Order: sequence, then C-alpha cells, then structure tokens
Amino acid sequence: MRAALSFVPVTVLTAIIVPMTVPPQSEGAEITWRNPQLIAALVAFAVYVLTKRPLLTIAVSLAVFSVWQFAVLR
Repeated sequence: MRAALSFVPVTVLTAIIVPMTVPPQSEGAEITWRNPQLIAALVAFAVYVLTKRPLLTIAVSLAVFSVWQFAVLR
C-alpha cells in the first residue's frame, strides 16, 4: 500500500498540468508553437532536467510564458 501511495503526487500533478498545458479545442488539442502554456511547460521540463532547481524552473517558465504570450503571439 505504501508503494502504491508513492505514485499519488505524480499522478495528481499530471492530472492537473496536462489539461492546462494542452487544453482541448473544438478540433482537438492545440499542440502548436502558438500555445504559450505548452512552450512554457516544455521549457520548464528542460530547465528542471538540466538544473534540478525548482525556483529557477518556475522563474524561467513564467518568463517564457509571458514573453511568448505578449511578444511572440502579437
């Protein structure tokens, strides 16, 4: 039972993050470069894998999301 409960945080975070990152559209999921949530999530994953620093990961992904949303998509 204890081993099964160790997977709960990963499962819950996945259930929260995936729908926010790839929101369903009328034609299907928006998996394009125009989706700022997806771009920020991919950058966050890369930053965390390279650095293992959660605060840096959050800061970089928020910056990427903001720049992508307000500069790239205009």
